[in-house]
Amino acid sequence: MSLERIDLKSPTEPSQGTLLLVHGAAVGAWSYGHFPAYAQRHGYDVINMSLRGHGQSDGKEAIHSYHLHDYVIDVLSVLDSIQGPVVVIAHSMGGAVLQSAMNQLPKAVKAVVLLSSPPPSGIKRTSPLGQYYTNQIGLMRQMRKSYPKNALSEMVGTYMFSNRLDKETVEAFRRRFDKESRRVNEDLLMPFSKVYTRTDIPVVVIGASKDRLITTEDLHMTARHYQTTPVILEGMSHFMMLDPDWAYAANQILECLNKTISNLRSK
Repeated sequence: MSLERIDLKSPTEPSQGTLLLVHGAAVGAWSYGHFPAYAQRHGYDVINMSLRGHGQSDGKEAIHSYHLHDYVIDVLSVLDSIQGPVVVIAHSMGGAVLQSAMNQLPKAVKAVVLLSSPPPSGIKRTSPLGQYYTNQIGLMRQMRKSYPKNALSEMVGTYMFSNRLDKETVEAFRRRFDKESRRVNEDLLMPFSKVYTRTDIPVVVIGASKDRLITTEDLHMTARHYQTTPVILEGMSHFMMLDPDWAYAANQILECLNKTISNLRSK
């Protein structure tokens, strides 16, 4: 299966290493916005991929046949093709994929960043995201009562994006969304990470204070599992890389990453 893969080479030699970017549900590599080029300018080689059935990758016609472990295969296959040290940054559902693969990651992976990702215990059914996965029809009915003409766009704008974005921009992003596998949605409601045994790979947990999908409580749960402390970006929303203030988030992510790498080198 052919997977979309956008490779960016650092302008400096040697580079600081490779970043592999894994996106969230129903989107593709495009959801990282300006971040790949930003990281490239800061000395990283960047590989921005789309999972099967997403973005420009093959497999859209079979999207509802996929489970979370199929996406794990995609990530591991790309990792196997990378030479030298690599850090994996995974957003939202991509973080669930990465956590599912954590004990299988190759030795070349030196750190992982879970960006606005669900906790390893799975998404709570009572949360807005859990309600969407378990009762999409009911949730849409509620939204239509409040927004009779534009329920879907309003729901996407309310839960996923910053209120600093105008409605036309939010709608343009919404139109780029792919379908997500119903089986993957079910997988996300159950625990998807086993006991973490790869303590040689540090885990960085980063999220947003105004994220209505992955809450600060979720971030603390994830951080406790990996025995770390979450970094919570004030004022940011779920799709922080598509926020008008994306550069603030990008800078914070690279700062956390550089600190983690520096700690590894000092050991």
